[in-house]
Amino acid sequence: MPDDMKDYLEKLNQARSRRKKQLEIRYFVAAVCAVVVVSVLGVGLARMKSRSAAASGQEGKAGQEGTAASETETEAPAEPTLSPEELAAQQEAQEIQAVLDSYGNMGLIQVEGYLNVRETPGSGGKIIGKLQQNSVCEILEEDGEWDHITSGGIEGYIHNQYVVTGEAAKEAARAYVVKRAVIKADKLNIRDQPNTEGSQVVGQALQNER
Repeated sequence: MPDDMKDYLEKLNQARSRRKKQLEIRYFVAAVCAVVVVSVLGVGLARMKSRSAAASGQEGKAGQEGTAASETETEAPAEPTLSPEELAAQQEAQEIQAVLDSYGNMGLIQVEGYLNVRETPGSGGKIIGKLQQNSVCEILEEDGEWDHITSGGIEGYIHNQYVVTGEAAKEAARAYVVKRAVIKADKLNIRDQPNTEGSQVVGQALQNER
């Protein structure tokens, strides 16, 4: 065989060997890349599954909490509705308490008939008013057996022998608190019937009397 032919065949074999090695390297690299891609996809899928499971768990928990809250709201007893009579009684009790609290030092009159209010302390003082049984007054100060009081626009002195004071007076007075009218005119006729024709005047109420 000629030398030229031998050189050609040798070079051809060398070239084939190089291409074979290159192909082997490429196949190896491709295989490595495929493994990496599969691994990355596997990790990604695992994370997605984990997130999906966590989201499902949170939604389930939120759903359970929502259901529990709904059940709680459903099971909560409705507030009782008060009748008009109960509302009126409640309002009246509040008004009575407001009246009692308006006194700083209440005095409750406990006497048969009425108790004289005098201009000065002492039995010789001028009588300027009267307090009926179970009526109340504000005690301004005590002066021995006499209390300096004010009631219904009148200020004077009463004998404290017939007066209950402090918290005992407030508790006892609770049963006697009623609505009263305060006279604003100089004097007002009191009639035996609710009209001015055919009725008789049986008395008079003066200004600031109740």
